[in-house]
This record gives sequence, structure tokens and C-alpha cells, in this order.
Amino acid sequence: MDDYGTSIRVGSLVFRCFEVHGRPSIAAGITEGHRREIYIYWFTEGRYYAGKSEDVVQRYVQHRHEYRHAEGSPVVDAMWFSEVPGEDETELDDDEATVITVLEVRGFDLVNLMKTKMPGGFGDVEVGEAPFAGLSLPWVRSRRSRIGSAPAYTEAFALYESEG
Repeated sequence: MDDYGTSIRVGSLVFRCFEVHGRPSIAAGITEGHRREIYIYWFTEGRYYAGKSEDVVQRYVQHRHEYRHAEGSPVVDAMWFSEVPGEDETELDDDEATVITVLEVRGFDLVNLMKTKMPGGFGDVEVGEAPFAGLSLPWVRSRRSRIGSAPAYTEAFALYESEG
């Protein structure tokens, strides 16, 4: 997916690549009347964001405003987009969820908050309550362990052992 100009297919959606390089508008690359789309941003630091919009050009401007105020000021280097014709909001939602799921399964580092496995907020999530040991859910997905990758017995569960 990192090759500019490459088209990719996710289910029935065919995505075209548009080189952005942080430009203030993408209007020149997307035809008027064909802006109801699913899009994927690729940031200069190598992470991705997938979303949907009734007007992807307007949504890009909104994202740029949000990113200017975000920590590290992320810059969109490229985007892939696929038009979703029609007016069915459910179809747009379903297509967005499908694209996010496919990207997650393929191991892409997504920054999405609402429809991915990333927790909300601005840091790691601690699950548990003092004085009991808890679990840490790292904000960055690549730091998370996978099922079967951690030993079954850890200090986090030591307090729950039966004395019998």
C-alpha cells in the first residue's frame, strides 16, 4: 500500500492513491460530485487512518485543522480513496468498518479511535483497581501482547490464586 499511484481493492471498493504531502486541500484530485468516499490516510511517520465522509474534500480540511492542534502535528503524506455511490448511510458505515477491519487484520498501525481496538484517551489504559494487580492496555497496538504470547501465570494474577 505504500507505493504511490497504486490502486488497492478491499471487497468491492477500489481505492486510488493521491499524493498529499501535507497540502492544504485535496480538491484538485477529487472530482466534484464524487466526494462521498471511504478514505485511508498514510502519515509521514508511517501510521494510517481510515474513515468515511459525505464530502471527503471538506473532511480533509477538518482533519488538517485537528492535526495542527494535535501533539506532534501529524502530516498526511498520501491518501487512498474509493467513492461509495448512493445515499445509504448504513452502506457507508459498513464499508468503513470493513476497511478498518481489513487493515487491522493485515497489521497496519491505525490511529483510529472509535472503530478500532485502540482505547480512547491519550495514553495507556490500566484495567484493575488498587490494591489488586491490574492489566495494562498499551495505547500503541504494536506494544500489546497477543493471545498465547504471554505466559498464563503472571504477577497480575498472583493475588487471585486459591489457597486451597
